[in-house]
Amino acid sequence: MHPKLNKTIIVLHIMAVIYFLIVLAVIVFLISFSLIVDEMEPEIPLTFLKITALFTVLLSIASGVFIEIVIKNLKNNKFWAWVAAVIICGLYIPSLFIILGIIGLKGLLDKEVRKEFIIKS
Repeated sequence: MHPKLNKTIIVLHIMAVIYFLIVLAVIVFLISFSLIVDEMEPEIPLTFLKITALFTVLLSIASGVFIEIVIKNLKNNKFWAWVAAVIICGLYIPSLFIILGIIGLKGLLDKEVRKEFIIKS
């Protein structure tokens, strides 16, 4: 593993933690919302909310696990992991976490790092 990837790997770990925190937040929100709405009877909106929350939880868990798999394979100098990390960090650029995307891309797009991943593929 190239030493310039250390910051990128830290950024990717932070991204994975963010996804797992989203899971916890959705679960807490769903539990608290269910307790509040118990007195009312809006069955359809509550079912829609539960399905949406389940989808969000599953998608967030899958994203967090995928990022951890990318980190593991990035350490093993896999080309596909480098490409996936570039895409993940690029997706963070137009969001509130722009600084994470910039730091991640800075390490990934370094000339020496690119040469190492492109030659080994």
